[in-house]
Amino acid sequence: AVHLTGAVPCLVTKIIGGKPYVLSYGYRYDLFAKLENKWLQWLLVKLLTSIAIKFADVVMVPTKELKTHIEKYKPKKIAVIPNGVDIEKYNPSSMLNCSRGLRPRVIVLFVGRLERQKNLDVLIKAVADLNRNAKLIFVGDGSLKEKLIKLAEKLKIDLEVKDSIPNDQLPKVYQQADIFVLPSLIEG
Repeated sequence: AVHLTGAVPCLVTKIIGGKPYVLSYGYRYDLFAKLENKWLQWLLVKLLTSIAIKFADVVMVPTKELKTHIEKYKPKKIAVIPNGVDIEKYNPSSMLNCSRGLRPRVIVLFVGRLERQKNLDVLIKAVADLNRNAKLIFVGDGSLKEKLIKLAEKLKIDLEVKDSIPNDQLPKVYQQADIFVLPSLIEG
């Protein structure tokens, strides 16, 4: 089961057919629902989390903190498997390294949904507090897009918002940035 939402069909299969299943528990779903003020979702997640973890044969988590969190549900087995990144894919090319010294501004990149969870207003304010010698690039879409653009304009921050880009094209985007920032309030 990938994430908690995938646990429902796995639970049914486990109960009816006795089939084992592995649950990938990537982040605190309850905290996410609370942050988004989705109280019915929060309640359902609280109920489902206990059942999904208890019945799973193995629960995979990306961090020791999540392991500690789910131990209270008494899972059969926990596997901590950190999220992996192929760092060679994201290394800047030598040509980009040469041009970096010529750029008048630092390029700060964020890739993801433009939603409250990602805490992007804090990133814009932080860049404003540091200096005006930075360009922010946000790749993604979401309900806060216009609000974030207006905040950047108000603070006189150079912000470029690009639509979502296919995953296979993202390494080139990352390579062109000096800094990648993920200021998220809740992540796996």
